This record gives sequence, C-alpha cells and structure tokens, in this order.
Amino acid sequence: MFIEVTKLHKSFNENIVLHDVSFSIAPKARIGLVGNNGAGKSTLLKIIQGLLPHDEGMVHIAKSVSVAYVPQIPDIDDSLSVRDFLMNYTDRPYKAEDVLASLGIPEVFEQTFGSLSGGQQTKIYLARIALFQADVLLLDEPTNHLDINGLTWLQSYLQEFKGALVIISHDRYFLDEVTAEIFELEDGSVSVYGGNYSFYKEQKGLQQEAYMNQYSQQQKEIRRLKNASLRKKDEGNMKNMDRTNHRDNDKMAVSLRADRGSKKFHSIAKSIDSRIEHIETMEKPKKESVLDIYFKPSGAKNSSVVSIKDMSVGYDEELFFIQGLDILYGQHIALQGENGSGKTTLIKRILAHAEYDQITVGSGVTIGYLSQDHLELSSEKTALELLLSIEGIDTTAAYKILSQITISPDQMKQPLSEFSSGQKTKLLLAKIMATGANFIILDEPTNHLDFQSIDIIEQALQNFRGALLCISHDRYFLEQIGVTRYLHIQDKRLAHIKPE
Repeated sequence: MFIEVTKLHKSFNENIVLHDVSFSIAPKARIGLVGNNGAGKSTLLKIIQGLLPHDEGMVHIAKSVSVAYVPQIPDIDDSLSVRDFLMNYTDRPYKAEDVLASLGIPEVFEQTFGSLSGGQQTKIYLARIALFQADVLLLDEPTNHLDINGLTWLQSYLQEFKGALVIISHDRYFLDEVTAEIFELEDGSVSVYGGNYSFYKEQKGLQQEAYMNQYSQQQKEIRRLKNASLRKKDEGNMKNMDRTNHRDNDKMAVSLRADRGSKKFHSIAKSIDSRIEHIETMEKPKKESVLDIYFKPSGAKNSSVVSIKDMSVGYDEELFFIQGLDILYGQHIALQGENGSGKTTLIKRILAHAEYDQITVGSGVTIGYLSQDHLELSSEKTALELLLSIEGIDTTAAYKILSQITISPDQMKQPLSEFSSGQKTKLLLAKIMATGANFIILDEPTNHLDFQSIDIIEQALQNFRGALLCISHDRYFLEQIGVTRYLHIQDKRLAHIKPE
C-alpha cells in the first residue's frame, strides 16, 4: 500500500471532525472523497500531506512514495512569479511552458501570482503536478474556477495518470470519469463504496430506503409493545378495583385473587417495558431540505426579459462582441467560455443595464444575482437580519427558510463574516427566492458546495418558471436545473452551441 491511515482522530476545540478513521490507498487507487461541508474532507487531506497535526492514530506513507497536494485555495506569495514557482519542479522551462499552453494559459509564465485569477492560480498548481510526476495526488476541489479547457485537460491527465488519486470535487460527471471508488466522510467516519459517483449515489439511496423501512418497522414494534404494556397495566388495575364489588365475607378471597391477578398483569407489563428498554433505538432519518416552496417568481411575465443589440463587452480592450441576444421568460440558459473571456463582465453589464443603451430589460423584471465572491453580502449583518430586511418576510418565515438551508439557530445570529463560502451561497440563493425575483443570474453557484447543498439548490431551480442565466461548467448541475440553451464566448464573439 502507498498510504495507510489507522484509527485517526482529529478535533478542533470540542468539535470532533475525524473519529477512528482507517483506510488504505493502493498504488492505483482512484478515490473520490465526498461528504457535506464541514465533514472534514480538506482536513483529512491536509493531515495526510503533513500540513495539519492529528490527535491520535497514524498516517504511514511508504518509503520512496512521493505525494503532490493541490489545495482548494492556493496560498502563494503574490509577488512570486509563475516561472520561479514552476522551476522548482523542472529544470527545463520549455516543459513548463508546454504544460501551461496545454492548459490554455501560455501567457502567464512571466507573470506574478498576484496578477492571476483564481482559475489561473488553480491551473498553475495543476501544471506543477504534471511536472512533479508524483506517485499520489491529493486534489481538493481542483475543478473550482476551471473553464472547459482546464476541465478537459485535467480529466484527460487524471485518466492517464498511473499513480494513486484522492480527489474532492463537487462535479459529479467529473467524478464519474476519473474515480473507481468513493470514500464518504460522515459523522467523523469513512464508509467505502466500490464504483464511481453514480454507483455510490445509487447504493446510498438504496441504503437510505432500507434504513427508512427498518426505522419505520422498529417504531411500529415499539408502539405495539407500549400499547401491550398499557393494556396489561390497565388489566392489573382493573383487578385491584374488583376488591370493592363483592360482599364482605368474600372480600378476603377476592382480594387474594385480585392481588395475584394484579401482580401477574403488572409483571407482564414490566417484562414488556424491559424489552422496550433493551431495543437499540435507531436514529430518526434526517428529513431532506427543500426550498422550492419559496421559489415563486413575482411580477409581470413578459416574453422578453433581456435584449442586447450590437454591444462590445470589455474595458481597456474588447473581450467579445454581441450582435444580438434575447433572453425570454422561462428560458434556462448556460453561459460558458474560458477564464477571462468576459462571462462575469457580461453579467455586470446586465446588472447595470440602465447605463447602456444597447441593453433593454423588460418591464416588471426583477433580477436576483448570486456572485462568485459574495460581495453583495454585508459581513456586519447576521443571516437572520439579512432575510428580515426583505419585504414580506417575518421572523417565523426567516427561521423556516434558514433551517431549510441547514443554518442552525445559533448560526442565524452570527455575523456573515464567520460563514463559509458554501453557507454564503445557500444564504444568497435563499434571499433571491424570498424576494420573488423572476430573472435569476448565477455565477458559478456550485463552487464550494457539498452534494447535499447542491441537491437543495437543484430542487429549488428545477421548477423555477422565470428566466435563468447561469455561468457554470458543471454538466450534471446544468442538466438537473433544466438548461436547454447554451451560450459560449469564443473567438471574441457570443455563439450558440449544442450541449455535449
């Protein structure tokens, strides 16, 4: 085995993240590591890499085995150049330039990290692993911020990679293509499923269904036993009452019979109660959160939501040109293109449509916007204050919405600066829903989210009847939310493409 993890424990203050975790990583393992936000996935990879200490247990890496780690958020000195960074892993500059070219960013070789976007920084880390040629890859959300070019390169590279792979990713299609088993981290423990993500999802669903049936049967049996116990106790009490319904000369005999009968029934009841106490009660299955009851677009349902004619998009120089674009009510559209092609710039133009004569927004159109960086959230406010600021939302409704996106009562009163990126994404979407927006714009909404959170968002968007414009390369997500129209920025023009 390349890596052996044995009885690993890790806590942060009183919060137990990993408990008695044991598994092994074989030389050609293809592992997808999944679990909810906060489950400890990133913590586990950092411990294996030696970046975090653990409380108990052991991580053993075989001699001569090299490990390469790509963090979720690259932490590099902004003044460091890409050239200097990559030259730590090869003595041939042309090799580094070739890898950058294959990733679609040949121009960044002489730039500093501070001048790069998040997607470009992730690609530099991926270039590093291609140059380093490690035996084991530990990848923490490497698909975040990647464009189609980067996704295609990474998928191809990992499919041909001969070593062991452990990858955290929210991209379910991607996991299907590059993994052969799934490690699920839940409640501090790891469960192993053979097969890719789709197989895991199917098996997990069958397990949950079986657990629900077992739980229902157990609850039914407990109710039956409790009722039986109550009946025996009632019968015993009735025997005691029989003492007063006879003549005085019969009372002694009746009393003796009543005592024996009462003790018998109460003894049976006690035995039943003992059986109930010794039942190992199953935990009640968690109810899935659903948001679609709040997702009701308001306002006029015009056929035309946004119309753009003959507009150049860009600032210092033109990024691309739009000859004509019409977004109609009810359409779900994906906007795609390479990093830096102008996708977010176009969205900002639409949001500031009043400043541009080339953009017409239909009357009665209310726009809801979810950005990548969540800058529209005030870090001073609490989640509760954010929702209470929306017209028509009272305290009861706010609590209900927040609980459905798995924000606990304590978290509702914490400043938003303490929220994770995934929590902020769910909160912003909940806010959009509560405002009744009929045109929703989403910029990489699945970044930093766990599968449970993505499922919640998908359920909410599936039945949304308004217009939707979404920047995303998550193919599974786009399919689930009903995207049927794809726009792609290429060769400095906005083009309609057919989905793959």
